Amino acid sequence: MQRGAVAADKLLFQTLIAGARLPVPPLLAVTQTQRRAGEACGLVGRREIVRFLRDPEIYPVFALSPGNTALSIVSADRNDSSTDEVLLLGSERKTVENLAADLDGGAGYVIQLRLDGDARLAGLFGPRLWSVRALVLVGPSGPVIHRAVAKIATGNNPADNFWRQGNMLGAIELETGLISRFADFNAELHSLPPGIPSSVIGKREEHGLSR
Repeated sequence: MQRGAVAADKLLFQTLIAGARLPVPPLLAVTQTQRRAGEACGLVGRREIVRFLRDPEIYPVFALSPGNTALSIVSADRNDSSTDEVLLLGSERKTVENLAADLDGGAGYVIQLRLDGDARLAGLFGPRLWSVRALVLVGPSGPVIHRAVAKIATGNNPADNFWRQGNMLGAIELETGLISRFADFNAELHSLPPGIPSSVIGKREEHGLSR
């Protein structure tokens, strides 16, 4: 297996993490006809995907391409049976037929239950995927956090990828846990975006930010 193959294959990563009994969002379905994953249903063809999307019990869902790409992401809140549309993150609407066509294309999709984050973070950012990335150096005395950044999704972006319009990268001060400055994709520095507190991370030792 090539280096990085597990991280590059979302379905393989999901299977291995679940097998290791680590926290992972429940896998609801896979639209790759040649692959299966546990009890998740395999959706073969557009007709089966349409039937799946019309089930109100599956929502909210988060779908992504199994390959190492963040270009194809779907974050859906619910199905509107009165118009046969799916309400996406940010109030965008898409017909069930059109969304099924998207999910049926390319390498297929892994469809997960979209989990709710901590209520305090959801109140600030909404149901968007964002993360803190830490560079950890391991030496004779143990692991030490060398640098940490907050990848913050904004607006209607379903994920925190830095290249998405409006998303920000925040530098975290390790001594305090505060976000000291923000930069956009063009490396331009910005003041704190509206609604985002500088103390998102906090400074308590249980967060692992103390040296």
